[in-house]
Amino acid sequence: MKDAQLVLDARTLKLGVAGPATASFFLQVGSANLPMVGWNDFVVVVLGWWTEALLRLLNGQSSREEVRFMDGPYSVLLQSHSDEVLRLRFLSRANGPKETDFGEVAITPLVESIVKGAEEILAGVRALGAWSSDEETLETAVASLRRARQSRLGS
Repeated sequence: MKDAQLVLDARTLKLGVAGPATASFFLQVGSANLPMVGWNDFVVVVLGWWTEALLRLLNGQSSREEVRFMDGPYSVLLQSHSDEVLRLRFLSRANGPKETDFGEVAITPLVESIVKGAEEILAGVRALGAWSSDEETLETAVASLRRARQSRLGS
């Protein structure tokens, strides 16, 4: 089983003039980096999608979620395998459809990396004096994800 984590660089956070904040982040699964190291995207919005998807999986509201990267033809398919394990597939629609099956990944490192990254981004946005409904939604979802994870761990 591989570890999967969202690698995020809060130092690259930039606020859009008329749009959402962007930053560099990517999904690391073992030695693979998806879509690629340095991928820049609408970080608050995409983190919100990841957080909500994992929350639905942890709460048993869903057994399968597809999470897109906004700026590009890439998505990740997450499927519940057990309480601690997800099956992960990376989908690319660039130059024709392609799927990479990464098999089973531990859910804990993925959830922890998303919570940590979201908290860093939210602190960065707050420090820059910007806040919108996107940040509010992410902050609420991260708190819920943290509670759901603690509840499943029994701590």
